[in-house]
Amino acid sequence: MIRQDLRQLKESLGPRGFYEAIHQLLEAREIQPDEISLRQLWEACLGPTHQTLPSLAARQRLFVTDLGQLQHVHSEADLGLNLFQTVTGAVIARQVMNAYETTDGLIGDQLVAVERSAVRNERIAGFTALQGPREVHEGMPYEEASFGDKFVTTVESKKGRLLSITEEAVHFDQTGELLRRASRIGEATRLEREKTIIRGVLDADYDAARGTGVYRPNGVLEPLYPSNGSNRNYIGSGNTTSGAPYNEPLELTDWTAVGQVLRYHATQVRDDRHGPEEGEPLAWMPKVLLVPKKLELAALQIVQASQVRVLSADAQRQVDFKNPFGGSYAVLSSPYLDQASEDDWYLGDFRKQFIWKEIWPVQVFRQARESESSFDRDVVARFKVRYFGGINALDERYVVKVNGS
Repeated sequence: MIRQDLRQLKESLGPRGFYEAIHQLLEAREIQPDEISLRQLWEACLGPTHQTLPSLAARQRLFVTDLGQLQHVHSEADLGLNLFQTVTGAVIARQVMNAYETTDGLIGDQLVAVERSAVRNERIAGFTALQGPREVHEGMPYEEASFGDKFVTTVESKKGRLLSITEEAVHFDQTGELLRRASRIGEATRLEREKTIIRGVLDADYDAARGTGVYRPNGVLEPLYPSNGSNRNYIGSGNTTSGAPYNEPLELTDWTAVGQVLRYHATQVRDDRHGPEEGEPLAWMPKVLLVPKKLELAALQIVQASQVRVLSADAQRQVDFKNPFGGSYAVLSSPYLDQASEDDWYLGDFRKQFIWKEIWPVQVFRQARESESSFDRDVVARFKVRYFGGINALDERYVVKVNGS
């Protein structure tokens, strides 16, 4: 939009109508943030910069005795400063969200169920011990169903950054630089959330001393995948609960590795409807095969191959048959898994086990009034990008971790 268009729009609609029109155009994607010049926006809101924005040279000439002139310069700028901040806030917010909403290559939202809440450190009850129906004889009362008093507690955190616009940025019309910084903040915020979710799914940041982790049954922090296999969700070295063959590493080489995980869950995992020792097999329908980038090609071959070829023990006979796992799972991969381990892989129904507790979604705020930074650093507008949320595990039964080496 050119300067004349912005100025005419503001004069015809007034301050509130001007803001609402710009906001609607941005949200409808009829204009993009980079089509609006920072300097032209300032001049539409306040007037020519040479009158409303004191130059560096002019500021150097304002001595303490020039109080009248100093007051005049700032009061003229203040007449429309809030409008400039508000409209610029709409532009910055749209640019931040454009970058934040770019999900190419990101998998975090496919691993969690988003749950919005106004309560932090919430206690979430569970009732997986709920008993099934029982036979009722004629004239006899129905038996009351019961369930154990089970719950987990959640933990969330607030994260954000500030973005400031200086007088120089307006004077020299550094719109492109400002929008690049806004985009980077949006991208960095999304990537930080992505990393938080994936490392949470892996329970990679569990530390009892620091109190960090994602699984808090009955309010007590515990490792989600203990290597001794006590949660019945770990295959690999150190599993003293299940024994052979589930106490050895299992490489993801072909479809037989996935079959072994399915057998493990079918024979080792129980619900607790009759107590921990008398549970029944848990219905499990894994949907995602989560792997590091190192194993992505092997995982894709396992899931997408149309046929499987098996050789006899003496390699004399060959049998080809339809891939039993063809299209059964979504293969998801991220370098954040390689950062934790290049060999470990996971199979499960992740959204049934993990939630992203969202108290505040990603938000962009403008500073409502001038602060010390406006005088100390010639800042004419400041914006804050933040979110408040966290990943938490509700159970340990729906995702199996496999130690690959």
